[in-house]
Amino acid sequence: MARFENLIQSLIIEDEQPYTPTPQKWKKIPSSAISGTLPPGKYYIGDLKNIMYSPIYYNIYGDAMGFNDGIYSNNDEVFAISRLNSEVGTASNGFKYRINTGVFGIMSASLIDPIKEKYNTPGTVYYFQYPIDILFNKKGYKFVTKGFELWIPRS
Repeated sequence: MARFENLIQSLIIEDEQPYTPTPQKWKKIPSSAISGTLPPGKYYIGDLKNIMYSPIYYNIYGDAMGFNDGIYSNNDEVFAISRLNSEVGTASNGFKYRINTGVFGIMSASLIDPIKEKYNTPGTVYYFQYPIDILFNKKGYKFVTKGFELWIPRS
């Protein structure tokens, strides 16, 4: 019985290890606007601050990148982020995005903090089978891939 309890305890401890990003591996993808093509995969679209692992938000986007809008990648994960002065409206698929923190974007679903996810659901997770083109501008946010287009206007 003690052996089983030790196994359970070690699993709990391993599961509670914090996500620790390496700032040197992250880079901003050069772009005159927030536009580009992301690889196929599972992505979260919505309010990033309340759902992204805190070390990514504060250490990478904040300290290392100066809270500048843009597309960031470490070759395995990616996020595109934009600070807002206004709320985001209803998307072309009918989903109403709530932006509580003034930070909106798209990120690899692997950057979702499972603890924060329990308490915050300000966005949607999508699985894209094909590369996805993104464009953020003053009018809104556009996500386009084969057979799918999502337009989210700024209100």
